[in-house]
Amino acid sequence: MVQSDGAVRNIYELRVRNMQGEPRDFSVSVNGDPTLRIELEGASGSEVEIAADETLKLRAYVTADATSGPANTAETPIRFWVEDVEAGTRAYVNSVYNGKGDSP
Repeated sequence: MVQSDGAVRNIYELRVRNMQGEPRDFSVSVNGDPTLRIELEGASGSEVEIAADETLKLRAYVTADATSGPANTAETPIRFWVEDVEAGTRAYVNSVYNGKGDSP
């Protein structure tokens, strides 16, 4: 989705499962290009608390500035990382960021 300032925003749905018997904080990040920014719906930062033995569905907004590479190419490979803040364990899923460039 192209924003009024020319930035391009993609929306993703992530499901994060806490398999521990106690509530845990999880950090969510994205990489693939340093110009990409991530925001989580309903969170004030990049961390969320998930209740014990629960799965949380997150809506993640990934935005690239209008002049950035990802905004001006058709596709940029990205990787979402989820980290258990206390334990330091991490998991990832690969995806694609869609810009406004022409497809090959």
